[in-house]
Amino acid sequence: MRKRIFISVGAVAAFALAGAAVGALAGRSTVAKTTLRVTEREYKISLSATSLPAGTVRLLVHNAGHVAHRLTISGPGLSKATTPTIQPGATKSLTVTLGGGSFQLWCPLGSHAAAGMKTSLSVRGAALPPSTTSTDPAMAPGGGDGYGY
Repeated sequence: MRKRIFISVGAVAAFALAGAAVGALAGRSTVAKTTLRVTEREYKISLSATSLPAGTVRLLVHNAGHVAHRLTISGPGLSKATTPTIQPGATKSLTVTLGGGSFQLWCPLGSHAAAGMKTSLSVRGAALPPSTTSTDPAMAPGGGDGYGY
């Protein structure tokens, strides 16, 4: 009887470990991120790609210019997300979840966007529901052009 209980407990433990391993692998596959490299300089923003699939996107933002910049992104389902100030030569990252649609990216500092520091990104896939929060509440919404300056 004791041997039968030991075998049953062993089988249950083996199945539990196997299930945990499968769950970990499945969970890891859904966490995949797309990395978009963004380069800012006076007064231009360059993207490593202009079209991405929907999902989690890591924006890796490098300031190749001579003055400080920031990067703000907004679009369907994303009110606004903004990096901290990026000093010349520095790189910051910003992770956002994007659904399908067209997203605007710009530098919200001074008149940088008006001088040309703005671009757009196309995201393929289903749109996300609207977001009512901003990652930078200090940034007041701007004019109707979608760039906030």
